[in-house]
Amino acid sequence: MRYSYIFLLIAITVFNSSFYIGPSSVPGKVYNFFYLDNSHAKNYQSFTEDMFEMVERKVDSLNHQKDTYLGLYLSNGQKPDFASNYKGAKTIINKLTNGYTIEPNSFFDKSLIFDNVLSADLSYTKEINLHFFVTESYLLNDLMGSNAGLLLNSLPHELQHLLGCDEESVSVVIYYPALSKKIQVQALQKFCNFNTLHKAFPSKIKFQFQPI
Repeated sequence: MRYSYIFLLIAITVFNSSFYIGPSSVPGKVYNFFYLDNSHAKNYQSFTEDMFEMVERKVDSLNHQKDTYLGLYLSNGQKPDFASNYKGAKTIINKLTNGYTIEPNSFFDKSLIFDNVLSADLSYTKEINLHFFVTESYLLNDLMGSNAGLLLNSLPHELQHLLGCDEESVSVVIYYPALSKKIQVQALQKFCNFNTLHKAFPSKIKFQFQPI
């Protein structure tokens, strides 16, 4: 009887292990998040036609990819738009040509982005790609204004912790108008290097600025 019981335990263990899917065997997902600022400020460069086209191309390239999550946020004051799938993202993109949106509220945007991320099923996310399409005015304000780093710097770090990804798997590309004459390349380089060179707050998140 004793040996029969031991044999039964071994059989159950072997049976369960054949159906167990460990964390390492689950395919990793990639979360692609787009933040769009289509506002207009006098004497500052705004969204260009090239930026519209690039947003659409990047979103289209993600359609039908099984291992990809999609999030797209259009900042618009207190009335932003958010989509968590391809169809919804395309609907928002088609609205971009209807006119300018209200100047972004970084505190409000950040809070709402988290609400939407928390309500979405982003299980097994192993990589995060953040795409910020911003105007000259917004970029200057986030780099050197009262909202310094609130969205461009802190959001990637907080999403990384929220989704449980490694810093090395997070990349951030910030697109801005190429016709800008107020944005200094040195300031952009300093922003990119801050995380890797700052001894108190080292980070391996990759930042890149791309004029369009």
